Amino acid sequence: MHAPDPNQPPDPALRERVFAVVRACILRTLPHLDGDQVVASGNLRDLGADSLDRLDIVTAAQAELGIHLSAEKFAGVTDLDGLLDVLCAHGGPR
Repeated sequence: MHAPDPNQPPDPALRERVFAVVRACILRTLPHLDGDQVVASGNLRDLGADSLDRLDIVTAAQAELGIHLSAEKFAGVTDLDGLLDVLCAHGGPR
């Protein structure tokens, strides 16, 4: 199986699967949140995640998806939509 083209929009089903993984990681890292607060258009800082929380979330999501990306791939990511774009563009779940 080859990695999806990063210049193409991800398959909606893939994006939903990746979002479910990221959402679960966020709720484990930030247990004070209600699940309804975690939306793809949201921002981890706005949800109360500090820099270590954000690192934990990204690392855990990559582990669950079976991918490993360099920190540079996440440069410029400002919201969950951007995080989903990066994770989907580089393979998504395996």
